[in-house]
Amino acid sequence: MDRGKVRKGIRPHGSGIQIDFVYEGKRHREKISLPPTEANLKKATRIRESVLNDIAFNRLNLAEHFPNRKSTAPIKLNIIGKALDDFLRAKTASCAVSTVRDYKSAIEFHLKPIFGELSFNEVNRSFIINWLSNLSISLKRKNNILIPLREVFEIATRDGVIASNPVSSIENFRHKTKEPSPFTPNEVNRILASCTGQVHNLFKFAFYSGLRTSELIALTWDDIDLSRGVAFIRNAKVRKILKSTKTESGQRTIKLFPFAKDALEDQKQFRTSKHNEVFLNPKTSSPWIDDAQIRKTAWYPTLLKANVPKRNPYQTRHTYASLMLTAGEEPFGYRSKWDIRTCK
Repeated sequence: MDRGKVRKGIRPHGSGIQIDFVYEGKRHREKISLPPTEANLKKATRIRESVLNDIAFNRLNLAEHFPNRKSTAPIKLNIIGKALDDFLRAKTASCAVSTVRDYKSAIEFHLKPIFGELSFNEVNRSFIINWLSNLSISLKRKNNILIPLREVFEIATRDGVIASNPVSSIENFRHKTKEPSPFTPNEVNRILASCTGQVHNLFKFAFYSGLRTSELIALTWDDIDLSRGVAFIRNAKVRKILKSTKTESGQRTIKLFPFAKDALEDQKQFRTSKHNEVFLNPKTSSPWIDDAQIRKTAWYPTLLKANVPKRNPYQTRHTYASLMLTAGEEPFGYRSKWDIRTCK
């Protein structure tokens, strides 16, 4: 026997022969109890080729090739957990960071604990419906969780792993969206009277510009043209990450009405060479890190001080739209025939 001859994935191992191969990212070293003779090494090579062929066609059963191995349970094929991992990797390369975080949360906390070790052919529509019915989360959250699950099953269907997608016939849950709850002019006045300095300027600009909180904290002085009375909305900061606005319609130029311009004029005194953001956190003299920081440290304390019923900061946008519609303006248009001061 020529022990110096190299055979890929095959080598003598004590009194037997070891066969190496990789399956689903894991290296396997299976031993066969045959003396490492030339003839047996050739036989081991054929066994390895057969194993690789079964892997390629998603039909590997280690017990068939290695009946004397410690575990003779067949390897499960087409595991849903692996498909979910592949889904997340693909989305990481193509989706916004915030979207990927939502997918990862759904996969790690809800999908993998139930489906992670199951094969696609072990799950049917009834199984999924029963699982959903026992989830103690909002209907909107359930819909979001179904997105990655529906997609991996659809891919498995197109690849011929299963005959049909059991998730495709499960409709999204109908959930009530929260009705807009704009602030009244009196409430706006009380809120603005209950804060000072940069917080006052931030909230004033929010009420009279209609920007989302994520857009407000991403706004820079380069986005402002006071001489023309416009602001260019190009970016948003979501979960501490700066990104371009979600859609083309989100990238827009807004008309600065008098109160919005006043807020910016007052804010100019706080402008620094260190930061180009328009609105800074007065407690740190640094840009706001996210909308949650504003809610906790400024917005809700101000509502409490003003004795105004608690609503989220997004209602400033609804307030702006309400004021504009009352005055006959397009809520987020470019025309400026109306002086928003009249709605104080």
